[in-house]
Amino acid sequence: MNTREYNLWFVFRRAEDVPGEWVGHCLDLDVVTQGTSLEHAFAMLGEACLMTVCEDVGSHRDPLDRRAPQSYWDIMYNMVQHGRSVDFHSLDEKRVGFVACQVQFKCQFAQTSLSRGIPEGQVASPSVPLTWAEVTSKAQDCRC
Repeated sequence: MNTREYNLWFVFRRAEDVPGEWVGHCLDLDVVTQGTSLEHAFAMLGEACLMTVCEDVGSHRDPLDRRAPQSYWDIMYNMVQHGRSVDFHSLDEKRVGFVACQVQFKCQFAQTSLSRGIPEGQVASPSVPLTWAEVTSKAQDCRC
């Protein structure tokens, strides 16, 4: 079994064109998704990142070669520097418009599937100092 770990920055903002929707952007992989809630957008972004990493690893590419443009990073750095840290469970998503967090993303590959980029199980589990503990559920701390 081969495990690859990536520390990825996830940024979420309210969708400008669809009320109530959230847009999630993984800056390190330049992957963008949308969800009906902050938690749904997080789950969708985790799944999209897993697919991207699997495809890149299976094609012998470095997933981190596809970073978002610098302007997106500048927005995120400004938010982290000037935003406030909050516990995800007490976060009222109706009162915030932007959330940034760093996620430790783990993908485990069986040796035989590594060349095809197929993960063994659905192993994308963010657990980080700043935020989410699992891709499908909880966050501990985020910036908004």
